[in-house]
Amino acid sequence: MTDDHVDLDPTGARTPAEFIDLLRRVRERSGLTYRAIEKITAAAGETLPASTLATLLGRETLPREELVSALLRACGASPDEVAAWVAARQRLAASRPAFGTPVASDRADSTESDVVTTDAGDDPPPAAAAPRRRLSALIAGVALLTVVAAGVVFAIQRSATDPPVTVSGSGSPSAVASDPLAAGLINIRSANSGLCFTERHDLESGEIFQAPCEESFPERSLIPLDGGTYRIGTEHPQFGAGCLGILAGSLRSGAPAADETCGPQRIEEFHLDPVDTPLKGYHIRVLNTQMCMAVLGASRKAWAAVLQLRCDPDDMGQVFTFDRL
Repeated sequence: MTDDHVDLDPTGARTPAEFIDLLRRVRERSGLTYRAIEKITAAAGETLPASTLATLLGRETLPREELVSALLRACGASPDEVAAWVAARQRLAASRPAFGTPVASDRADSTESDVVTTDAGDDPPPAAAAPRRRLSALIAGVALLTVVAAGVVFAIQRSATDPPVTVSGSGSPSAVASDPLAAGLINIRSANSGLCFTERHDLESGEIFQAPCEESFPERSLIPLDGGTYRIGTEHPQFGAGCLGILAGSLRSGAPAADETCGPQRIEEFHLDPVDTPLKGYHIRVLNTQMCMAVLGASRKAWAAVLQLRCDPDDMGQVFTFDRL
């Protein structure tokens, strides 16, 4: 790690929550995404799945020692720095009762070799995520423990009585239901181009582009939160449950929108502000930056990138609608 990390001294952590907060800041300062860290650790012969990392940083309980070490090494820590963190973790663990209960890994594809026994200070990892469902989807358990850092589980079940979708505007492809912001499966459509949010199959970064709606993936769900904000959950066929957010949690204007593993980041929460001009729809405003999702240059071309930009009431590229599926 660089001199930017000198203030992230684990010896000053008095509680597991403070220790985890310091680890979050190490990850944020590294600029690495969860997926990038997973790749780095795998290349080094270690195992730290993106889903495990998101859960680790979303809790306020001590993670296992080997996970702490793997994360720090991936973020560039020296052996001496890793040793200092491990010593701090051991100090905190020694002050807490042992669980000693065998538990399964939080990976959905866990095998017999993934079973671990928690040592002093470790909380049992969450249960395996539920299998993917397209209809009557119930997103619960681990999938949404990573969505809500406070541990609140939102059960989202698509009702068979969802209101029909109606087409708005003269010749417009924008589709809205009578309650377009109700929880459930959605496509996010540009009111300007009629194209929908999607990842690219040839990229693993999770960056978002606009493309014909029939090509949109992964599956997305609108998740209402307390205080009138929303998260947009994803269910990726390879990476599992995730959230729409900003790549690497960036705060800068022009940063790409991206699907990543959910974490305790307000960069993944949105205000959905209704607008009537220049088009009818919604601004998707990032809670942490107060910037808006936008198709750059209000492009109507397929595979134009979706970014966060300063909100502009005249930018047609910042207006979106939600198609209920």
